[in-house]
Amino acid sequence: MHDSPRSRVVVHVCSGDLWGGAEAMVRDLIVAQAREGSFAPHCAVLNDGHLAQALRDAGIPVLQLDEARSGFGDLLRQLVAYCRVTRPMVIHSHRVKEHMLGGLTRVALACKGISCTAVGTVHGRPEILRSGRKLRDALVRGAERFALALLLRRVALVSRDLQSSAARDLWPARCTVVHNGLDADRVKREASRDRDSMRLQRPANEIRLVAAGRLVPVKRFDRLADIATELHRVSGHSVRILLLGDGPLADTLRSQFAMLPAGVSIEMRGFVQNVPTLVAESDGLLMPSDHEGLPVAALEAAALGVPIFAFAVGGLPEVIENGAEGFLAPAGDCEALGRGIAGHLLRRAQTGNEARGLPRDEQERGEQEWYFSIDACRRRYQALYEEALGAGVGHGAMTSR
Repeated sequence: MHDSPRSRVVVHVCSGDLWGGAEAMVRDLIVAQAREGSFAPHCAVLNDGHLAQALRDAGIPVLQLDEARSGFGDLLRQLVAYCRVTRPMVIHSHRVKEHMLGGLTRVALACKGISCTAVGTVHGRPEILRSGRKLRDALVRGAERFALALLLRRVALVSRDLQSSAARDLWPARCTVVHNGLDADRVKREASRDRDSMRLQRPANEIRLVAAGRLVPVKRFDRLADIATELHRVSGHSVRILLLGDGPLADTLRSQFAMLPAGVSIEMRGFVQNVPTLVAESDGLLMPSDHEGLPVAALEAAALGVPIFAFAVGGLPEVIENGAEGFLAPAGDCEALGRGIAGHLLRRAQTGNEARGLPRDEQERGEQEWYFSIDACRRRYQALYEEALGAGVGHGAMTSR
């Protein structure tokens, strides 16, 4: 089964019904692996949804696992049966439950005399450290630590910040940073596809920003009002923020944004299929989070040449370090962020500066590959796979970049 490059199967295990930055990155990675051919990707998805359909449309073999009908034991048996047929060299898991499934599948296959390795990607801090002291949180945290530390041969973390956090719980020699990648051509196509239909009337003196993500506590969208108010005060322009996304805090935020000062508006759009189009039409992407892994939304903004305005938390400094334009304020300082946005936009207006974006043509791109390109990410994961395959049952050292 493993005689040729095309027979080197990797089975990704991920959630199929969720859709966010991690899922977008997984889709791009799997499609890039299929295109390049060193590893032939398959995907086992927990539940049907946008990711599963996108992979089917791309011709990727998909095993759908239904959590509504199957308990953990049944899901594991189905995954083991699938892998006994496909004979993967690598099982690559994403998120907590998937790490358990992928790692235990590797063990089950070994008991059947089928050798493979298992790796996992940690996309954000909640997968390593969860707040609260409830029993369920403790059990989930313990299960993930068990899977990452004992069941997986290698663990990829999407930022240096996450690597530092993980060092307390995992063997550092088994962890490596693998920064997320992005199919920039796809993002540009999506941004231009619906531009005419999604373009909004815009006054000349308006600053328009986009904030996007799940409406959950860690994203701290409750800070948008304070940031926008300070930006309006400093700049003298009206400020309009488009908040794209849905989640459990939707009603709370809607009530909070009902009383805003004159010159400031926050428009909640709910879930939007084509976020890049609205980001491309904005003055910047605003990310007020307490923490981020290495957000794909920021990479999309960078690919489109749109500035990123955020706090210096998580992997965001690494995005700016590697060529993205933007401004990072001290964590939680809304006034500093508002002032920084005003100053950044003023400098761009005065200098006529266009955002750097990506190399403009294929020749330039060939000479200078974008650090966060999906092909660069694919090569990093291929090196991770080869390390894990070579390590066997050992725990050899790995580099961090």
